[in-house]
Amino acid sequence: MRAAAERMLKDITGKRHIIFVERGNEAIRLSLGIVRGAGYDTVRIQDQGGWMKYEDYARGWDLSVERLPTDHGIITGSQGPGAYLINSMPGYHAAQEMGLFPTMREQGLLINDASGSIGTGQAKRGDLVLGSFGRWKPVWLGSGGFIATDYALIAERLREQAGTPAIDYAALEDRLAHLPARLHLLRTLRAEAAAELAGLGLPPYFPDHPAINLIVPYLDATQKERIIKFAASRGFETRECPHPGEAYQIRVADRAVSIEIKRTEGW
Repeated sequence: MRAAAERMLKDITGKRHIIFVERGNEAIRLSLGIVRGAGYDTVRIQDQGGWMKYEDYARGWDLSVERLPTDHGIITGSQGPGAYLINSMPGYHAAQEMGLFPTMREQGLLINDASGSIGTGQAKRGDLVLGSFGRWKPVWLGSGGFIATDYALIAERLREQAGTPAIDYAALEDRLAHLPARLHLLRTLRAEAAAELAGLGLPPYFPDHPAINLIVPYLDATQKERIIKFAASRGFETRECPHPGEAYQIRVADRAVSIEIKRTEGW
Protein backbone atom coordinates (compact mmCIF):
# COMPACT_ATOMS: atom_id res chain seq x y z
CA MET A 1 0.00 0.00 0.00
CA ARG A 2 2.85 2.39 0.78
CA ALA A 3 4.52 1.40 -2.49
CA ALA A 4 1.33 2.10 -4.44
CA ALA A 5 0.91 5.53 -2.82
CA GLU A 6 4.56 6.28 -3.55
CA ARG A 7 4.16 5.35 -7.22
CA MET A 8 1.11 7.58 -7.51
CA LEU A 9 2.92 10.55 -5.97
CA LYS A 10 5.88 10.02 -8.30
CA ASP A 11 3.48 10.25 -11.23
CA ILE A 12 1.65 13.29 -9.80
CA THR A 13 4.86 15.24 -9.08
CA GLY A 14 7.02 13.91 -11.90
CA LYS A 15 9.81 13.17 -9.40
CA ARG A 16 11.87 10.03 -8.83
CA HIS A 17 11.99 10.05 -5.03
CA ILE A 18 9.20 10.43 -2.44
CA ILE A 19 9.81 11.05 1.27
CA PHE A 20 6.81 10.73 3.59
CA VAL A 21 6.63 12.95 6.70
CA GLU A 22 4.35 13.27 9.72
CA ARG A 23 2.89 16.65 8.73
CA GLY A 24 2.94 19.22 5.96
CA ASN A 25 4.72 21.61 8.35
CA GLU A 26 7.52 19.07 8.74
CA ALA A 27 7.84 18.89 4.95
CA ILE A 28 8.36 22.66 4.89
CA ARG A 29 10.86 22.60 7.75
CA LEU A 30 12.97 19.77 6.34
CA SER A 31 12.94 21.23 2.82
CA LEU A 32 14.27 24.56 4.10
CA GLY A 33 17.12 22.65 5.71
CA ILE A 34 18.49 22.04 2.20
CA VAL A 35 18.92 25.74 1.40
CA ARG A 36 22.26 26.39 3.13
CA GLY A 37 23.76 23.21 1.73
CA ALA A 38 22.89 24.52 -1.73
CA GLY A 39 24.93 27.66 -1.03
CA TYR A 40 22.26 30.21 -0.01
CA ASP A 41 21.70 32.12 3.21
CA THR A 42 18.44 33.79 2.12
CA VAL A 43 15.16 32.30 0.96
CA ARG A 44 12.63 34.31 -1.03
CA ILE A 45 8.89 33.93 -0.49
CA GLN A 46 5.66 35.62 -1.64
CA ASP A 47 4.67 38.65 0.45
CA GLN A 48 1.21 37.08 0.86
CA GLY A 49 -0.53 33.84 -0.04
CA GLY A 50 2.03 31.45 1.45
CA TRP A 51 1.98 29.84 4.89
CA MET A 52 2.54 31.33 8.33
CA LYS A 53 5.33 28.87 9.20
CA TYR A 54 7.61 29.70 6.25
CA GLU A 55 9.51 32.44 8.06
CA ASP A 56 9.67 30.61 11.41
CA TYR A 57 11.19 27.51 9.87
CA ALA A 58 13.59 29.50 7.67
CA ARG A 59 14.94 31.33 10.69
CA GLY A 60 15.22 28.02 12.53
CA TRP A 61 17.85 27.12 9.91
CA ASP A 62 19.48 30.56 10.37
CA LEU A 63 18.21 31.76 6.98
CA SER A 64 17.23 35.32 6.14
CA VAL A 65 13.84 35.81 4.49
CA GLU A 66 13.05 38.14 1.59
CA ARG A 67 9.41 38.81 0.76
CA LEU A 68 8.71 39.28 -2.93
CA PRO A 69 5.96 41.73 -3.97
CA THR A 70 2.91 40.09 -5.51
CA ASP A 71 -0.47 40.73 -7.06
CA HIS A 72 -2.59 39.17 -4.30
CA GLY A 73 -0.10 36.32 -3.94
CA ILE A 74 0.89 35.99 -7.61
CA ILE A 75 4.44 36.83 -8.66
CA THR A 76 4.89 38.06 -12.23
CA GLY A 77 8.10 38.32 -14.23
CA SER A 78 11.10 35.99 -14.31
CA GLN A 79 13.18 35.91 -11.13
CA GLY A 80 16.98 35.87 -10.85
CA PRO A 81 19.32 33.36 -9.19
CA GLY A 82 18.52 32.50 -5.59
CA ALA A 83 16.64 30.14 -3.31
CA TYR A 84 12.85 30.27 -3.40
CA LEU A 85 10.02 28.76 -1.37
CA ILE A 86 6.91 29.37 -3.47
CA ASN A 87 3.32 28.34 -2.86
CA SER A 88 2.18 27.28 -6.32
CA MET A 89 -1.45 27.94 -5.36
CA PRO A 90 -1.21 31.04 -3.13
CA GLY A 91 -4.17 31.42 -0.81
CA TYR A 92 -5.68 28.42 -2.63
CA HIS A 93 -7.29 31.03 -4.89
CA ALA A 94 -4.83 31.44 -7.77
CA ALA A 95 -2.33 29.45 -9.85
CA GLN A 96 1.27 30.66 -9.80
CA GLU A 97 3.38 30.33 -12.98
CA MET A 98 6.27 28.26 -11.62
CA GLY A 99 8.51 28.59 -14.67
CA LEU A 100 9.50 32.07 -13.45
CA PHE A 101 11.79 30.65 -10.76
CA PRO A 102 15.22 29.09 -11.32
CA THR A 103 15.95 25.53 -10.31
CA MET A 104 19.31 24.02 -9.38
CA ARG A 105 20.02 23.45 -13.07
CA GLU A 106 19.47 27.19 -13.62
CA GLN A 107 21.61 28.71 -10.83
CA GLY A 108 18.84 28.61 -8.25
CA LEU A 109 16.94 26.41 -5.84
CA LEU A 110 13.18 26.04 -6.03
CA ILE A 111 11.04 24.59 -3.23
CA ASN A 112 7.44 24.25 -4.40
CA ASP A 113 4.69 24.07 -1.77
CA ALA A 114 2.14 22.10 -3.76
CA SER A 115 -0.30 21.43 -0.92
CA GLY A 116 -3.01 23.21 -2.90
CA SER A 117 -1.82 22.64 -6.47
CA ILE A 118 -1.26 18.88 -6.20
CA GLY A 119 -2.67 17.17 -9.25
CA THR A 120 -1.95 20.14 -11.54
CA GLY A 121 0.99 21.16 -13.73
CA GLN A 122 2.04 23.69 -11.08
CA ALA A 123 2.86 20.78 -8.75
CA LYS A 124 5.60 19.36 -10.99
CA ARG A 125 8.11 22.23 -11.11
CA GLY A 126 10.80 22.42 -8.42
CA ASP A 127 13.92 20.83 -7.00
CA LEU A 128 11.79 19.93 -3.99
CA VAL A 129 8.01 19.59 -4.24
CA LEU A 130 6.20 19.26 -0.93
CA GLY A 131 2.65 18.87 0.24
CA SER A 132 0.29 18.19 3.11
CA PHE A 133 -2.42 15.56 3.47
CA GLY A 134 -4.03 17.47 6.31
CA ARG A 135 -7.62 18.51 6.82
CA TRP A 136 -9.16 20.65 4.06
CA LYS A 137 -6.40 19.85 1.57
CA PRO A 138 -7.12 18.39 -1.89
CA VAL A 139 -5.66 15.11 -0.60
CA TRP A 140 -7.73 15.08 2.59
CA LEU A 141 -6.27 12.33 4.78
CA GLY A 142 -6.19 14.24 8.05
CA SER A 143 -2.44 13.94 8.67
CA GLY A 144 0.86 13.32 6.95
CA GLY A 145 2.69 14.91 4.07
CA PHE A 146 5.47 14.37 1.55
CA ILE A 147 8.55 15.77 -0.16
CA ALA A 148 9.39 14.82 -3.76
CA THR A 149 12.72 15.32 -5.53
CA ASP A 150 14.83 14.01 -8.39
CA TYR A 151 18.05 14.19 -6.35
CA ALA A 152 19.02 10.90 -4.69
CA LEU A 153 21.45 12.40 -2.15
CA ILE A 154 18.91 15.00 -1.03
CA ALA A 155 16.26 12.29 -0.79
CA GLU A 156 18.55 10.12 1.35
CA ARG A 157 19.24 12.96 3.78
CA LEU A 158 15.56 13.89 4.04
CA ARG A 159 14.50 10.28 4.55
CA GLU A 160 16.89 9.93 7.48
CA GLN A 161 15.50 13.08 9.08
CA ALA A 162 11.86 12.17 8.44
CA GLY A 163 12.03 8.81 10.20
CA THR A 164 8.99 6.55 9.93
CA PRO A 165 5.82 8.63 9.89
CA ALA A 166 2.51 7.10 10.98
CA ILE A 167 0.45 7.31 7.77
CA ASP A 168 -2.54 5.22 6.73
CA TYR A 169 -1.17 4.29 3.31
CA ALA A 170 -4.27 2.38 2.24
CA ALA A 171 -6.39 5.47 2.86
CA LEU A 172 -3.79 7.66 1.14
CA GLU A 173 -3.87 5.44 -1.94
CA ASP A 174 -7.65 5.84 -2.04
CA ARG A 175 -7.45 9.65 -1.69
CA LEU A 176 -4.84 9.91 -4.43
CA ALA A 177 -6.97 7.75 -6.73
CA HIS A 178 -9.91 10.12 -6.17
CA LEU A 179 -7.85 13.31 -6.51
CA PRO A 180 -8.94 14.06 -10.13
CA ALA A 181 -12.60 13.73 -9.15
CA ARG A 182 -12.11 15.90 -6.07
CA LEU A 183 -10.38 18.63 -8.05
CA HIS A 184 -13.16 18.53 -10.63
CA LEU A 185 -15.77 18.97 -7.90
CA LEU A 186 -13.97 21.89 -6.25
CA ARG A 187 -13.27 23.66 -9.53
CA THR A 188 -16.86 23.24 -10.67
CA LEU A 189 -18.18 24.69 -7.42
CA ARG A 190 -15.67 27.54 -7.68
CA ALA A 191 -16.57 28.39 -11.29
CA GLU A 192 -20.28 28.44 -10.50
CA ALA A 193 -19.78 30.65 -7.44
CA ALA A 194 -17.43 33.01 -9.31
CA ALA A 195 -20.00 33.52 -12.08
CA GLU A 196 -22.79 34.18 -9.58
CA LEU A 197 -20.69 36.64 -7.61
CA ALA A 198 -19.71 38.52 -10.76
CA GLY A 199 -23.42 38.75 -11.62
CA LEU A 200 -24.03 40.30 -8.21
CA GLY A 201 -21.37 42.93 -8.82
CA LEU A 202 -18.91 41.21 -6.45
CA PRO A 203 -16.19 39.81 -8.73
CA PRO A 204 -13.52 37.65 -7.08
CA TYR A 205 -9.81 37.79 -7.79
CA PHE A 206 -8.54 35.49 -10.56
CA PRO A 207 -11.95 33.94 -11.42
CA ASP A 208 -10.56 31.92 -14.35
CA HIS A 209 -7.64 30.31 -12.52
CA PRO A 210 -7.73 26.52 -11.91
CA ALA A 211 -7.87 27.06 -8.14
CA ILE A 212 -10.06 25.74 -5.31
CA ASN A 213 -10.98 28.81 -3.23
CA LEU A 214 -12.37 32.24 -4.07
CA ILE A 215 -11.22 35.50 -2.54
CA VAL A 216 -13.66 38.36 -3.00
CA PRO A 217 -12.69 41.98 -2.20
CA TYR A 218 -15.22 44.38 -0.73
CA LEU A 219 -15.54 48.16 -0.35
CA ASP A 220 -17.68 48.41 2.77
CA ALA A 221 -19.46 46.44 5.50
CA THR A 222 -22.57 46.01 3.35
CA GLN A 223 -20.63 44.30 0.56
CA LYS A 224 -18.79 42.15 3.08
CA GLU A 225 -22.06 40.94 4.57
CA ARG A 226 -23.46 40.17 1.11
CA ILE A 227 -20.43 37.98 0.32
CA ILE A 228 -20.69 36.12 3.63
CA LYS A 229 -24.43 35.54 3.18
CA PHE A 230 -23.88 34.31 -0.38
CA ALA A 231 -21.27 31.81 0.80
CA ALA A 232 -23.48 30.59 3.65
CA SER A 233 -26.40 30.06 1.27
CA ARG A 234 -24.16 27.69 -0.76
CA GLY A 235 -22.84 25.89 2.31
CA PHE A 236 -19.34 27.39 2.15
CA GLU A 237 -17.31 28.55 5.14
CA THR A 238 -15.59 31.94 5.01
CA ARG A 239 -12.48 33.55 6.47
CA GLU A 240 -11.67 37.23 6.86
CA CYS A 241 -8.84 38.92 4.99
CA PRO A 242 -6.47 40.25 6.11
CA HIS A 243 -6.27 37.77 8.95
CA PRO A 244 -6.44 39.78 12.20
CA GLY A 245 -3.22 39.89 14.15
CA GLU A 246 -1.12 37.94 11.65
CA ALA A 247 2.15 39.52 10.53
CA TYR A 248 2.20 37.31 7.43
CA GLN A 249 -1.02 37.02 5.44
CA ILE A 250 -1.64 33.49 4.18
CA ARG A 251 -4.46 34.66 1.90
CA VAL A 252 -4.35 38.34 0.88
CA ALA A 253 -3.44 41.52 2.71
CA ASP A 254 -6.38 43.68 1.65
CA ARG A 255 -10.03 43.73 2.72
CA ALA A 256 -11.66 40.63 1.31
CA VAL A 257 -13.56 37.47 2.18
CA SER A 258 -12.07 34.05 1.43
CA ILE A 259 -14.75 31.56 0.42
CA GLU A 260 -13.32 28.23 1.55
CA ILE A 261 -14.55 25.94 -1.20
CA LYS A 262 -11.65 23.56 -0.49
CA ARG A 263 -13.35 22.61 2.81
CA THR A 264 -16.15 20.89 0.90
CA GLU A 265 -16.11 17.18 1.56
CA GLY A 266 -16.39 14.45 -1.04
CA TRP A 267 -15.57 14.05 -4.72
